[in-house]
Amino acid sequence: MIEKDIARTVNNNWKIRRKYLSIRSIIPSYILLLAASLVLFSNTALAASIREAKYDLLAGSYLNQEHARETQTKL
Repeated sequence: MIEKDIARTVNNNWKIRRKYLSIRSIIPSYILLLAASLVLFSNTALAASIREAKYDLLAGSYLNQEHARETQTKL
């Protein structure tokens, strides 16, 4: 009887410890996922701004004529 209680207590402690360890391993993975998504988002925004600058440079618009040197420097 006592042996069963001890075995049950040890088993419950192990389940709690395993659940705690899984939570500790999930949090860093979420942080890494968030960091990766932020990097991809910033890379997409940079690519869009470069594409827009190239379009302005090729279009010969009034904005381009006004800021041509600045646009060429960005590219």
